[in-house]
Amino acid sequence: MARRNGFVGFGAGVLAGAVATIMLSGGQSVPRAMAQRPAALPAEPAAAPPRYQISAWARPASYGAYILDTRSGQVGCSTSSGS
Repeated sequence: MARRNGFVGFGAGVLAGAVATIMLSGGQSVPRAMAQRPAALPAEPAAAPPRYQISAWARPASYGAYILDTRSGQVGCSTSSGS
């Protein structure tokens, strides 16, 4: 019998919580938040692409990097032996 009374108390608590939530959220006592208006910023020029691109590589005995100049198209290679 005590177990049934616990279930009834739990059900009454859930029901009271649901009713309180509906009652409190029904009215609009607090005004809704409004987003800020975007500031008028001057348009910035598009950024130029980077001039150099680097790709590194490694082997068991050496390592290095390829360097690409994007303006002229020249490719350089820098290597170092790991002796």
